[in-house]
Amino acid sequence: MSKLEIQGIRSPVGDNIFWFIIDSNKNGILVDPGEDKPIVNYIKSNGLMPDSIILTHDHPDHTNGILPITNEFHCPVIGPENENIESITQAFTEGDSFERMGAKFEVLSLPGHSPDHIGFIVNDEHFFCGDVIFGGGCGIVPEGSYDIMFDSLQKCKELSPAIKLYWGHEYTAANLLFATQVEPDNVDLVKRLKLAQENIATNKFDAPGTLAEELKTNPFLRTDQPGVIAAAEQKHGGKLSTPYEVFAVLRKWRSGG
Repeated sequence: MSKLEIQGIRSPVGDNIFWFIIDSNKNGILVDPGEDKPIVNYIKSNGLMPDSIILTHDHPDHTNGILPITNEFHCPVIGPENENIESITQAFTEGDSFERMGAKFEVLSLPGHSPDHIGFIVNDEHFFCGDVIFGGGCGIVPEGSYDIMFDSLQKCKELSPAIKLYWGHEYTAANLLFATQVEPDNVDLVKRLKLAQENIATNKFDAPGTLAEELKTNPFLRTDQPGVIAAAEQKHGGKLSTPYEVFAVLRKWRSGG
């Protein structure tokens, strides 16, 4: 099984994180290239040879860099079965697997943030989750399919607690600040928020995180916990009968609703 190094760079104009999966021969897989210039600069300054691009979903901030990059480096584009992404050369969905650079990629279907969103598990160690899970949070649900997004998060909860999560945006400190409104007495959460705020001050990444850490501190993965349920019911102003309903209240609350 291939030994990999995973590096990330922040967007110079937004909050996206662009990930690079790199092998010992300096071949690199690019994840969700929403911009071309910072990615091409990173490729050239580090002497990388692009092997391929993988995409979790079709939103422009994850795809805008594809054409300039493929025009220059002529690498294949792997992503979901989605006709909105014309550049895709290989499409995969739930249960599919493939190999690149000697590494095994397994595909999970994770709709909710977008209908065709997928995630990639690499060598059973690394999980590129796009905009489904963030540090301390989860993606928005633009089409209002809260039950679908909830089910995708439940699928993620079944992975190994030790798996490393590589999300598509750096929202960790803001997400955890919201989470303290939900669970103000969660000691693990308060400790993690302090670290995330220190990381902002020193310009450090909060990613990757582990699923184990999310299970302790991410309210969207804790909808079965009494404290989270109580906070959601207080916000809602009444009894909530199912974890789906708890999740929907939390997601609307996080969005300012």
